[in-house]
Amino acid sequence: MKKVFLALLAGLAVLLAACGNGGGAPSGAGAKTVAGVSRGNPLLVNKEQKTVTVYTEVNGKYFTTPTRHGVVFKDGSNGDKAILKAWVSPQDFYKALADIGGVPGNNVTLETKNAVVGGSLSP
Repeated sequence: MKKVFLALLAGLAVLLAACGNGGGAPSGAGAKTVAGVSRGNPLLVNKEQKTVTVYTEVNGKYFTTPTRHGVVFKDGSNGDKAILKAWVSPQDFYKALADIGGVPGNNVTLETKNAVVGGSLSP
């Protein structure tokens, strides 16, 4: 799961750099395909490399205003309260992680609230 997380983080970094508007047109204007994903095709699953790429758009408001939300689904209740708005639902993202071999840890409990927990990949 650590590899999956690092791959997702690297993918988000690429998308963040590519989707930044640099002060030009408003975010989302002229959206295009970046790293194989776009508004029309927001999810790319590579089973061989065990990566999931998600199309996101930058909410520039949170470059200068604090927020506790990193990446959220654009149509969710916090869709406008995050640095990155994902165009993939949590359910589709969960399925994509399962498609590359991710297995749920079901290990977040009150006892682990201050601990680091991890997942794993199926064999």
